[in-house]
Parts: sequence; C-alpha cells; structure tokens
Amino acid sequence: MATFNKITRNLTYLTRFVTSPIVAIVLIIGLIQIIGGYLAWHFEHLENPVEFDSLINSIWWAIVTMTTVGYGSQEPITLGGRFVGGFVIFSGIIMVAILTGLVSSLYVTRKLREGKGLEKQNMENHIILCGWNSNAESVLNSILELSQEPLGVILVNELSQDQIETILPKYEEHNVRFVRGDFTRESVLNRASVENARAVILIPNFDLVTATRSQSETDEKTILATLTIKGIDSSIKVVAMLLDRNNRLHLKRAKADEIIISDEFSGFMLASHVLETGVSQAVKDLLDVQTKNRIRQVAIPNQYLGKPYRQLFDYFKGAGKVLIGVFSKDIHGNALKLSDFLSSDTSQIDHFIARKLEATGHSLIDDNRIYLNINPASDYEIQKGEVAIVIE
Repeated sequence: MATFNKITRNLTYLTRFVTSPIVAIVLIIGLIQIIGGYLAWHFEHLENPVEFDSLINSIWWAIVTMTTVGYGSQEPITLGGRFVGGFVIFSGIIMVAILTGLVSSLYVTRKLREGKGLEKQNMENHIILCGWNSNAESVLNSILELSQEPLGVILVNELSQDQIETILPKYEEHNVRFVRGDFTRESVLNRASVENARAVILIPNFDLVTATRSQSETDEKTILATLTIKGIDSSIKVVAMLLDRNNRLHLKRAKADEIIISDEFSGFMLASHVLETGVSQAVKDLLDVQTKNRIRQVAIPNQYLGKPYRQLFDYFKGAGKVLIGVFSKDIHGNALKLSDFLSSDTSQIDHFIARKLEATGHSLIDDNRIYLNINPASDYEIQKGEVAIVIE
C-alpha cells in the first residue's frame, strides 16, 4: 500500500510538471526554433547555400537568433528568410520575457508559501515534531542537542504566522522547517515528507486547548494522528505524549512505538525532593542535555558479545563511563500481539482500530518491543543486538 501511494504521488507530481506553464513556454520556444530553422532553410538553401547548407545549421541559426538577437556568421538574404528572422527575433524577446516572469513569479510564490508553511518540504531521515505547547521548544532543543550529526526537523502545527516567525529565527543555524496544518490529515503529513522520516514525535496542543476541548479530545487527536501515520507506512517510528493515562491502551492499539504520559514522573520527583534530595537532583542532572554527565546509548564492541556483563562494565569504566544496563529489540522473538491489549469487552474503538490496521495490510504484531535490562547480574551474557546504556 505504501509503495502504491508513493507511485501515485510521483505520477501526480509528474503530471503537474508536464502541464505547468513553464514547460508550455519552453515547448513553444523549442517549436519556434525548429519551425523558424526549417523555414529559413527552405527560403535560403538555394540562394544562400553556404550559410544555410543544412537543416541542422538552420535550426542552430534560429536558436542563436532567438537567444542572443544576433545572426553570428549566418545572415539571410532572401525576403522570406529575413521575414522569418524578424519573426524569430521578436518571438524570442517575447517568449524569454514571459519565461523569466513565470520563473520569478513561481520562485516568489514558493518562498511566500514556504514562509506560511504551505509548501512541501523535501527531506529524508528527518524528525517531524507535530503539535505545540509551552514545552515544545525544550523538546526541539533536546532533539538538536542530542543528535551527533546534522539533523533536519520539520514542525507541523497550526500556530499563527506571527508565532512561527518568532520561533524559526532561533534555529537559523539548524535545518528546521515548518508545515502548517492539522497533523491528523495525510495531506499535511505528506507535505512534511512523512514517508521519508526517521521518526514522528506527537505532543499535545495543550496550550491551544479551549474550554470546549477537553484533555480527552486532545488525546484523541494524538491517537488519530498515530493511526494516520501508521496507515501511510507502518515502519515509521511514532513517539507520542498523552495528557490522560487512561488513553494509553487506545494509543497502544494504534501501534505507537513509544508512549509518554504528561507529568508521569512528577510524583516521584516531588517526593524525592523532600525525602531523597540527592536522588532527585541526580535524575534532574542526568536528564538535562546541557549538563556534562548524562545518560547515553553506546554501541557494544563485538569482542564483548557472549562475555559476562562485569567485563563490559570494566571496559566502560576504563573509558570514563558508568554502565547501568543494556537494551535491545525483541532479540528473543517474544512478539506482543495487539490482542494482548484489547479488552474482553471490545468497544467500537477497538474494532475501528483493528479494521484500520488490517485494511492497510499491516501486521497486528508489535515488532518494536524494547527489552530493557538495568543492572543485570554480573555473569549475565551480553547478546547480539544489545546496546549499552551508560553515564558519561
């Protein structure tokens, strides 16, 4: 389905290109050059065979005449040839002027549309950040700070032009772009090149919630956006944030890869600040991308595969890092089925989500299951596919 949609989109773009005014003008210019060259050869090849000895040279004369308004070494001497030359000259002036105007107009229009977030952004291996709230800039800053290589980010939201114009200038040094629209709509996501994205992050428009829109309705938009993205391509990684933890199962059914509950750890942090101040401060520092010591994931050298955990711990300790655990993706093949999340008394939303996924030909298996092993036993054997989690 995803391949078919991509082919359809490419054919649509090709059709628009072929039928565009610029292509029409270029074809008209080419036609004038060919016809003008042929007529010049027809009138001149008998009276002026040296300069118009062949049809190819005559067409070349028409091209030079139209583009530079000069004959060069070729000059028609017959009345018909000169009439054709005058026609080619004036046609060239008019057509080139029209072409220049069209190109300039399209360029200006494209820039205006890009500024308004209405133009398609062509990117690959980028991250899409859908939604906006008071913490969105912190999320964006963390994405750019944690990336170890240049990374493109596309913002998809419905902020006003004034709000966007105050945000984007802060990231002029980074490849941050903007698409305006409802991120639950496939057409809007396609303008953000969602099919080529590394991942999509969904955050609630909490600051935009009105008195008539509850947290539940805001979470429903997140769930619908997840369904839309997975309908485009089930391999796209979706990380979503919810306002209400009661909607977690619904988002799981929509096949979100990672789910974060707003203020999920606030209770622990508040209690720790009172009872274990050192723990709360340590957690805060480790999660701050601006601090020197923070948590990272690091590849495990091949020579430690099959070796005890303690040897890997000593290796990282020697490198100035503290190994706190390992994680991997479903290395044991214990896939989690969608039915594990569905209740026995399935609701209409259960049936809707299941039908939506099955209609797009996607598996109901959670193949992005993460296995996290914090502080395993010292004799635990490191397995292939695992990644180290360290503090550095």
